[in-house]
Amino acid sequence: MNLVHLLLPIPIWLRYNKGSPVKVIAWNHTNGSALTVGPRSNIQSFADLGKKQIAVPYWYSKHNVILQLGLRKHGLKPVIKPQNAKLAVDEVNLFILPPPEMPVALAGNKIDGYIVAEPFNALAEEKLKAKIMRFTGDIWKSHPCCTVVMNTNPDWIKMAKNQGASDSQLLFKVVFPASVPYIITGVRLSLGVAWIILVPAEMLGTSSGLGYLINDARDTMSYDNLMAVVIAIGIIGFCIDSLFQVIKRKFEWKPRKNMFMG
Repeated sequence: MNLVHLLLPIPIWLRYNKGSPVKVIAWNHTNGSALTVGPRSNIQSFADLGKKQIAVPYWYSKHNVILQLGLRKHGLKPVIKPQNAKLAVDEVNLFILPPPEMPVALAGNKIDGYIVAEPFNALAEEKLKAKIMRFTGDIWKSHPCCTVVMNTNPDWIKMAKNQGASDSQLLFKVVFPASVPYIITGVRLSLGVAWIILVPAEMLGTSSGLGYLINDARDTMSYDNLMAVVIAIGIIGFCIDSLFQVIKRKFEWKPRKNMFMG
């Protein structure tokens, strides 16, 4: 894989712990995260998070780092325990939860809050009347959430340089073309996850969409319509995935000799 989009601490871990020759070429989503708590909770600040269950997207994430900074500043201890374990008054239980599942878990009172990037905070505020307790940019100003990391085959770079390629030619004729298939794969996988999450999301407080049709067919006991919607969901997902596989094959790339000469 040549180009990936990662949570920020991960490339640092890859570079200095694993010795991988990765390079951060861009970062994004600056100050774009927040700590969101349930609508019925009495949580007003970090000091109120004792004995609470808080979800993070990943251990190697800025969200986890910033959350623990806030907890320690208020004398609280982050711990990793089963959700049914008894917590001390100064303990806050942390665990990993995929961002699309966070609003659902908050709505079901499975967690007391979560810290993550947008749009999941705004979604919970809009649909669940949840409260955004703190923006992470208030704690760590101008912090990025994610990075774009490059790891192009070094032999391709050497070949291009030996042929006299400039820095701009390296970027636009080697690095970017070699990365396009992987970018497309990332989009394909992301769309697959988005499709999986979209349908359940449409079951919550909406009056249109495939998720709504499933609820409506269930409530009216129209099982033929229910089966038709389920089949439609599968066909649409299959078509989206197949389309991006075709696009990826169109952009397969390898360097050729003398591409920078003459």
